[in-house]
Amino acid sequence: EMQEKQTLLEQNEDLHSKATAFPDIARQAREETARLHAGDADNLELWKQFLPQCLDAIQTVYDRLDIHFDMSLGESYYNPMLADVVADL
Repeated sequence: EMQEKQTLLEQNEDLHSKATAFPDIARQAREETARLHAGDADNLELWKQFLPQCLDAIQTVYDRLDIHFDMSLGESYYNPMLADVVADL
C-alpha cells in the first residue's frame, strides 16, 4: 500500500512538472475538467471510475488526523444547484 501511494505521489509530481513544461497539457486538463462540469458523458464515466480511489486517499488523510464526519457531501452533490446559484448572483 505504501509503495502504491509513493507511485501515485510520483505520478502527481510528474504530471505537475509536465504541465509546467508543456502548458498545452495544463490547457487540455482544464478543458476536460470543464467538460466534466458541463456533464459530458465520457468524462462523467471516467470520474465515476476515479472517485472511489480519490475518496480512499482522502479518507486515509482524515484517518491519520483522527477526523471523523457524520456525513460527507462532495462537490458533485451541489452540481445540480449551481445554475440557480449563478442566476441569483
